[in-house]
Amino acid sequence: MDKNNFGTTKALTVYQVLQSERINLSKANLKLAKNLYSKFNKRIVKSSKIVQNTFTYNNICRAFQNYEELYSLISNYTNSRLKLPLYQNLSNPNFLLIAHVSLKSKATGGIDDIPITNVTLASLISLGRELQKKQYKPKPTKCIFIPKANGKMRTLGIASSRDKIVQQVIKVVLEPLFDRAFLDSSHGFRRNRSCHSVLKAMYYKWRGVK
Repeated sequence: MDKNNFGTTKALTVYQVLQSERINLSKANLKLAKNLYSKFNKRIVKSSKIVQNTFTYNNICRAFQNYEELYSLISNYTNSRLKLPLYQNLSNPNFLLIAHVSLKSKATGGIDDIPITNVTLASLISLGRELQKKQYKPKPTKCIFIPKANGKMRTLGIASSRDKIVQQVIKVVLEPLFDRAFLDSSHGFRRNRSCHSVLKAMYYKWRGVK
């Protein structure tokens, strides 16, 4: 390893430790924040000052912290008049980045034919501004036909890359709010639940294990 690169890496590590000490974040999300920043670090350094000042390690950590705080508020949510900071997080570029990396990179492109991997950091900032100013308008979905088991075809609507990111960040922000309203016996389309969790629950119920 080049000595200069080693010095830069060491300085970056020290900086990250110092920054992370100011943020109250769980170990799991702190690890996710570090991995996310490391993944985009080279792109951030080569980008404009606006991008560098937006996607700092500190800001990415704070985005994860905001999510933890939002989840905590939702867990104790009993007053229907309580205003939750949903839209502020939804329009946060760092939240959009978290949503962006959680999408499948090889997913079919929408009407814009822009793959998820080609979405730039600058475009995430622009998208966040549109959402903040309530100027965002989704594009029409791309309609394709896929074969069914019976030989017929069915239509499938594919959103543009920007719309996919917005849809995903809405899911990230609203999922904890709706998830707490579901019964414990509900397993469909829920985080950390699947067909396997249903079978496991049925098995333990059949065995009389609580």
